[in-house]
Amino acid sequence: MASIFRAFVVTVLLAFTPIAAGQPVLPQSDSKTVPELITSITLQKLAQVFSRISINGEPIHSEITKSGATSVVTLPLWGSNVWAGATPESCLADRSDCKSVFVFANFGKQVTVDANWLNNWNRTKIGVKAYTVSDGQLVFASEIMLLSGVSQDYIVRFVSQFKTAVDSSKLTPTDANTR
Repeated sequence: MASIFRAFVVTVLLAFTPIAAGQPVLPQSDSKTVPELITSITLQKLAQVFSRISINGEPIHSEITKSGATSVVTLPLWGSNVWAGATPESCLADRSDCKSVFVFANFGKQVTVDANWLNNWNRTKIGVKAYTVSDGQLVFASEIMLLSGVSQDYIVRFVSQFKTAVDSSKLTPTDANTR
């Protein structure tokens, strides 16, 4: 009898409890304020998005340059002596309809960076990975997946977070302007 009464009380309480109480609610907005989502990108569009980036209120000057067979939008986030930039990836054969953006910063040869440093960085950092290329230069890299769409603001914020993560390494770029 007690279990029937308990079931009755629980049923009555549930009937008067709001559904999904405490659940997050997405803000409602009209279609006029929703930013255009980027689901694929070209080198030119990437350069246009990066034209919105500034450091300490000063706009950076990014440009499309060629590095070997690859075209890159430069990102002088650490000044002109660091080879940093981004390039569209996962593209069609004609380099259109790219579904991701590869972001990188070459910090040159770092005497204090060894396998233990790299392993610790890659184990403890989310999103920004570090590796050395064949001549020993340290490269930080990350990837922006466009998938079902991201805003221009998301890409700008992603690059800002990339810089913050790389800066947390407390390394000083050395001879890094090699392409």
